[in-house]
This record gives sequence, structure tokens and C-alpha cells, in this order.
Amino acid sequence: YLRRRSSDLSSGINAEYGDGFPRNEDNVTGWEEQMKGKVNLKFVLFYECEEEECLRRALSRGQGRADDNVDSFRKRIQTYLSSTLPIVNRYKGEGLLRCINGADSPDNVFIATQKCFELDQREL
Repeated sequence: YLRRRSSDLSSGINAEYGDGFPRNEDNVTGWEEQMKGKVNLKFVLFYECEEEECLRRALSRGQGRADDNVDSFRKRIQTYLSSTLPIVNRYKGEGLLRCINGADSPDNVFIATQKCFELDQREL
């Protein structure tokens, strides 16, 4: 989990965001207990990308990680499907989910992400 200010996006928008969190129900429960009354959750970003494209990208990122292999990736996908996807669906049901095509080019993904934060600022 990474906590950053949106100014890290060079957008001039004043907000805070987290990256890669929550991943399971325990994360959600703990976060909600710790942040109750301290944060106004405006939206949750979800980067959609087909499994095969994710695998291609993971295997081609060239970081030399021991878990950058097909078997480890398939296990991570199963964990995602069983633990994380229910959280994604929960936020979707609450109307908080904003989806972005994560398979698009990095520049287009960045632009779409910025637009989500800009939309949030207009809603204030």
C-alpha cells in the first residue's frame, strides 16, 4: 500500500490516494476501523486488463523477480479472483468504482486517471 498526494500526479489537484489497497476483506475491515471519521472516500480506481495481457506485461517487465513466471502469476490471479475481486464488486455496488482500461497505452491510462481526479474536484 502506497499513500501519496495527488500532487505527485503533477495535476495540481489536492487529494490523497492509496495504491494497491485494499486487497482482501481483512484490509477493508482494518482500513475502515482506522479511518472512520477521518476520510471521505470519493471513489476507487480500478484498472481493467485481461489476464493474458497482465501476464504478458508481468513477464516482460524485466525486473528479474523470482515470482515473474507463469505459475506464480496464475497463483496471483487465483488470489485476486478469490480475495480482491469481491472487494472490487463491493465498491462497484456502492457506486464508488471508476474503471480505467489498463490495457491502453501508459499515456492514455495516465490521462484517464487524471480525469478521474479532475472529475472529483469538480464534484466538490
